[in-house]
Amino acid sequence: MAIDKSKVVIEINDLKKYFPVKSSSFFGKNKMWVKANDGVSLKIYKGETVGLVGESGCGKSTLGRTILKLLEPTDGQILFNGNDITHMKQRHIRPMRTDMQIIFQDPYSSLDPKMTVGQIIGEALTEHNIYKKGQELEDYIISVMNKCGLDDYMIHRYPHQFSGGQRQRIGIARSLALNPDFIVCDEAVSALDVSIQSQVLNLLMDLKDDNDLTYLFISHDLSVVKHISDRIGVMYLGDLVELAPSNDIYVDPKHPYTKALLSAIPTSDVEKQKKRIILPGGIPSNVFPPSGCKFHTRCPLATEKCKQEVPEWREVAEDHFVSCHFYEKTKTMGN
Repeated sequence: MAIDKSKVVIEINDLKKYFPVKSSSFFGKNKMWVKANDGVSLKIYKGETVGLVGESGCGKSTLGRTILKLLEPTDGQILFNGNDITHMKQRHIRPMRTDMQIIFQDPYSSLDPKMTVGQIIGEALTEHNIYKKGQELEDYIISVMNKCGLDDYMIHRYPHQFSGGQRQRIGIARSLALNPDFIVCDEAVSALDVSIQSQVLNLLMDLKDDNDLTYLFISHDLSVVKHISDRIGVMYLGDLVELAPSNDIYVDPKHPYTKALLSAIPTSDVEKQKKRIILPGGIPSNVFPPSGCKFHTRCPLATEKCKQEVPEWREVAEDHFVSCHFYEKTKTMGN
């Protein structure tokens, strides 16, 4: 399916999601906050797959769940198909749930062990009054299962009777059953064996083309998102630090953090092996993030300016955005 840039499915502007940690005073005021998302802006177009990568704890999954209003945003704006849903009550969002779905990371804990496959997939269909219980519903569930590589007889089985890959297919079928416009794939293949990952990725790409879907694909593995994404965003400590077409990210990364992540991808091609860039120190606290550029405590290019000034989010090439004072020097890293 071709990307339609005239239709923006998801638009977020300066989106923030903070979690309270504890009060720093006797009367409960002046709370400290975990700044999981600290002002993220992004547009996702119809038919597009945007990959979102970064180390664990950078705020990827929180962003996906906040976009879907599974978590309430602290500040900013969320638009879904042009509708502002930022402060919309759950009872008003409920009818829109059929158009926005999520595939969870863990295929084990995301399925109710007391329900059969048919009940798991059909639950939302009956709750939204799309189908009533009966043969028509069962026929539809089987058709969705078949699209996801599940056989008819599995409809009466329970989750414990399936492998990890099959369980994730059940989760995909549950999301697909409502014919959504937009799906958040939250680490959808990270819990699977490598051999099964490729099968599930191919399934997701086929379903996208066949059903006119738009994805936000969240992963910590840059080698995985390369094969499924049209554009890739890189997150660090709650901020989006780089966003570009998939090929541009791999060929010409502009942010030092992106280049360090790329250097960690293993390869069997001796001629294409890159020198590993080891970042000093650990990830800072997102309760007390560093001043200026949050990456300056680990960046080999950092100067005094990086410690004091927040870098501007700017377009440095066509559709290639980065937040770095010295992005031109990134090419010299690891040389």
